[in-house]
Amino acid sequence: MVVADHGCLRAAQAAGVPVVHLATLAPPPEGGPVFHACQGPRLEGQPTADPLACCGAAAPLSVRHPEIAAEVAEAAAARLGSETVRTADARCGAALRACGAHIIDPVSALLAADL
Repeated sequence: MVVADHGCLRAAQAAGVPVVHLATLAPPPEGGPVFHACQGPRLEGQPTADPLACCGAAAPLSVRHPEIAAEVAEAAAARLGSETVRTADARCGAALRACGAHIIDPVSALLAADL
């Protein structure tokens, strides 16, 4: 199974389903910062997340407090400004893109790839 966010990855791993994260198969283009999901697991070689880099899309924040999650995403997008940022997680990419950030996530990278 191929997944595009870390929540799905953790759930599949916990269920014993063979799984790979899409970013492993189609990594975002090189260059610039990478916006990591707040919660693990990390892809091989990735550092732990900076708490200030949270996009607000991770559960339980986005599930239990969607208004706060939206504020976190807006603040993150404002910090990013007009810079194009790579994400390792499709859910983070969607949350930041909804707030106006310029994002390249694994799905975008795969769709843009010359196959």
